[in-house]
Amino acid sequence: MNARTHFAKELALMMHWDPHRFSRVDLKKNLLSDEGVKILMQQIAASKSIVDLNLASNEITNEGMCAIF
Repeated sequence: MNARTHFAKELALMMHWDPHRFSRVDLKKNLLSDEGVKILMQQIAASKSIVDLNLASNEITNEGMCAIF
């Protein structure tokens, strides 16, 4: 597991345990890649409090975009 994937897993875990804490998530320029985005999107999709999400400049390909949508 690389540092980016580890970061995504830790953030997803925080979102799971405290889902109302997050309303805006700005992760631009974090080099999450497709794998990190897939991990995060599982929690973001389940969240009812996130109203703003920025994933710009994260090396996301078509595979990652499919996970987002």
